[in-house]
Amino acid sequence: MIHTGGRKKSYAGTYLNICKKFRDVKIILAHGRPVNETIKVMKECENVYVDTAFMTVEDLVTVLQNGLEERVILEQIIQ
Repeated sequence: MIHTGGRKKSYAGTYLNICKKFRDVKIILAHGRPVNETIKVMKECENVYVDTAFMTVEDLVTVLQNGLEERVILEQIIQ
């Protein structure tokens, strides 16, 4: 799991080369920020997933509209 967002150095696109280099490793882009970079990385690397912690509903919808629903990790709500 890799943290994304907050600082430009931790934007999802920053990790594209790492995700490509280690295609046999499942990588989770925590928070998926910014969403456009997250989608680009996910489309280029089938080993990449995204979690929804602190993700906006709009960003989640954008990921789903790009056909990536099989690689979205939904945070569970414990009641």
